[in-house]
Amino acid sequence: HSAHGDVWISIQTDMTELNQQLKHNNELLSQMDKVNAKLVDASIAARGKEKELQELLDSILDAVITIDEDGRILSFNKSAERQFSYESEGIIGKNIKLLMPDKYVESYNEYVRAHIQPGKPLAAGTGLDAEGRKRNGELFPVRISLLELPRLSDEKRRFIACSQDITLLKQQEELLERSKKMDALGKLTGGISHDFNNILGVIVGYSDLLKELIPEKSELAGYVSQIKRAGERGSNLTRRLSSFSRKDSSDADRLNINEVLLLQQDLLQRSLTVRIKLTLDLQDEVWPVWLNRNDLEDSILNLSINAMYAMENMPSGASLTISTTNSSIDQLDAKFLDLSAGDYIQLCISDTGCGIEDEHKEKLFDPFFSTKGEKGTGLGLSQVFGFVKRASGAIRVYSELDQGSRFVLYFPRYDGTAETPLSSIAPLSQTEGLESILIVDDEEPLRELGSTLLKKQGYRTFTANGGSQALQILNQEHIDLVLSDVVMPDMDGYQLASIVSEKFPRIKIQLTSGFSDDKHLDYPKKNWHGRLIHKPYHAATLYKAIWDLLNTDSKKD
Repeated sequence: HSAHGDVWISIQTDMTELNQQLKHNNELLSQMDKVNAKLVDASIAARGKEKELQELLDSILDAVITIDEDGRILSFNKSAERQFSYESEGIIGKNIKLLMPDKYVESYNEYVRAHIQPGKPLAAGTGLDAEGRKRNGELFPVRISLLELPRLSDEKRRFIACSQDITLLKQQEELLERSKKMDALGKLTGGISHDFNNILGVIVGYSDLLKELIPEKSELAGYVSQIKRAGERGSNLTRRLSSFSRKDSSDADRLNINEVLLLQQDLLQRSLTVRIKLTLDLQDEVWPVWLNRNDLEDSILNLSINAMYAMENMPSGASLTISTTNSSIDQLDAKFLDLSAGDYIQLCISDTGCGIEDEHKEKLFDPFFSTKGEKGTGLGLSQVFGFVKRASGAIRVYSELDQGSRFVLYFPRYDGTAETPLSSIAPLSQTEGLESILIVDDEEPLRELGSTLLKKQGYRTFTANGGSQALQILNQEHIDLVLSDVVMPDMDGYQLASIVSEKFPRIKIQLTSGFSDDKHLDYPKKNWHGRLIHKPYHAATLYKAIWDLLNTDSKKD
């Protein structure tokens, strides 16, 4: 009995100890459950934070890429996917050098060496302008900056790279640079065109007089014709040079581009020759535009002739397509084109030629740049560029080697608010003039030429070498019309015209100049700028302008 009692006591003791152990284990399990719950909560919170961070990165417009010190890509946000045309699953784990052309790899390495030094945290690195490479191999300009992320234990250093697509910025910089070049050329050509046109005016004017005096079949008549032709060629070149300095559209009119193209179609086809097929693809009811007709025709012809040269070595099937399209441009596209949002007419000229090399695209509209050698002056495309900018439009070029080129010109839709030019009046009358005309010019040969030409038409003429002398004559003589040069020392033609208009309101005013700019566009009520005669001019041009003005109601002047 005593032995059984001892065993029972021993069992009770063991059971007590076992219960205590079970209780302790249960407490441990309970604590573990709490720890596990906290771990689960922490994991959920971490995943939430990670998701929140990824959503934040995906909302950033710039491409954000995290990399380690070896250049291995760790993360890739949505903007990076759009910018480089890679999906994050396919690019993570690969080297960031995959996203740049080979020629920039060494620049990137130098950038890393300069900013990432052992044991020294990387602050925000200065931007590196380079080129990015899309998945399809297409290159585009980017600006890359690096910043180091906090380091975790003994892991590799991590960095965040921000890549900004600066395609639009580069295009705007190129447009600004091109505009500066055009402005500089405008000032240069404007400074010399006045004097040059005065010289040409004497050549053309006196050749007109000689032609009237010499028998038509005389050998001398041929010489005079050659002199006149040379003067006209010089005049045409000067006009093209002067187009860079013109900022206004005083000779503009309401136009239908389709009608201009249809009238020009035969000339274009003859210029292109039968070797090249010309196709017009014109939208019905194209919107009207407010443009200078001659400038528009010259631009179309220039672009077409350039296309002809680009297709001269094509074996067969060369074609040029000219199309028109009404287009409404939104804010985003307008920013890309450097335009205001609104309605535009697209004039597109496409060829199947050799295309344009990349290094030539940036210089395409630069004055005197030409790939034709002695066959070209390098003024054609720069003249087109100047015309389009004066019209408040834009021009874009799309070209690939051996795939042809496409020039797209954007012109604002005419809304009916532009000033309507004076309508042409009756043709020159054969009746001799009886009025008195005062010719004001600081160039004596031009004063004498104008006097001779107008006397031949029966007008009484007086001459003055400047504004002061002109005002003296006006106070002493009866004058019906003042024919004045614009660019003169002491007092320019517009200043003289303002004084004459105030003191002698009945006197008509006709201005002439070899230099046109936007300096005097604040005289709209008199329309002096709108009917300016550009030097050098033919005798018939002068006669008609004088006759028209003298036979116009003075209230309309």
